[in-house]
This record gives sequence, structure tokens and C-alpha cells, in this order.
Amino acid sequence: MAEPNNKSHMDDSILTYMVERQWAADQKIQRKRYLCHLARQCRQDRDIASKIGGMLIYNQVIEQFLADIVEMSIHYIKADLWPVTVSLDVDLKKATFGKMIDHFTEFATIEPNREMILVHLKKFNAKRNQVVHDLFDISDLRQLALELDEYAQLADEILRLLDAYTDQVSDHLCRIADRINFREYLK
Repeated sequence: MAEPNNKSHMDDSILTYMVERQWAADQKIQRKRYLCHLARQCRQDRDIASKIGGMLIYNQVIEQFLADIVEMSIHYIKADLWPVTVSLDVDLKKATFGKMIDHFTEFATIEPNREMILVHLKKFNAKRNQVVHDLFDISDLRQLALELDEYAQLADEILRLLDAYTDQVSDHLCRIADRINFREYLK
């Protein structure tokens, strides 16, 4: 529930987030790049195990991007409403990939490529679920390898779109930080 704050009860976490521009420093960027590199290598390998591994690596990188965007978007909502506070607590660490898509749908700022990302995410998740949960029911693993190559291309497109989306949310946060002197209110 949102309620106005006076200076003694302000949400210091949003003030700190905005003053330190925490959204601008992606602490996991090197790992994301490395894992994307590994996933692309898996796609080039002819072995089905490598292709499945690549899909799962892509899944984890996409999931991390979604978590980062959701977290940034929640901070954006809080900063945009500030000095009114709102509780938007989401446990991103325990969310499944499908739940992470739901969190993105619910909290991510509205950007021009949002609907395209959601369509791609749902398609990618459906294939991932098929492979992970129905691996013994897939009759032609060679056909699966070809499909996984297509989904690796889809994953690369999703990652490109999510990277751009991250920049868009970051721009929103920068505009708020430029408009409001949060430092003035930080204790």
C-alpha cells in the first residue's frame, strides 16, 4: 500500500539506489558475455548433448537479464513515485523461468519491443520445457538438434532485445536521477 512519507520515514534504499546509480553497474556482465559465448559454441557442436547444454545456458542468461530488468523496473517505479513509498517485493532468486516471464510481464517498464520479447520468451520457454520435461518422449533427436539450432538463434535475438531493453530502463532511471536531487534527502 502506498503512503506518503515525511523525511524521517523515507525509503533509504531507493534513495541510495538512485544516488549511487546502482542500475548503471552490471556486476554480472562479464559472466553473461562468457556464458553467451559458451552457448554459441554449443550451437556449433554437432553433438545433441552440447546443443541441449547450450539451450540451458541460454535459458540461464536470459533469466538473469529478466531478473535484472525486473529489479531495475521495480526501482524505477519506486523512484517515479517517490516520496510516496510502495512495497513491490519480489523473490527473483526462487522464480522459475516461467515465473520470471510473469514478473517481466507484471513489472517491466513498457517499452516498444516488449510484446515481441514476450512472444519470443514464451516460444523459447515452451521448447525448453519440452526438452527438459519430455526428453524421453522425443522420438527423433536429430530433428531436435535442428530445432535447437533454431532456438539458439531465437535466444540470440531475445538477448539482443533484452540488452536494448535494459538500456531503455536505464535511460528512464537516468532521467529521474537528473530531475530529482535524491542526494539531498539521503540521511
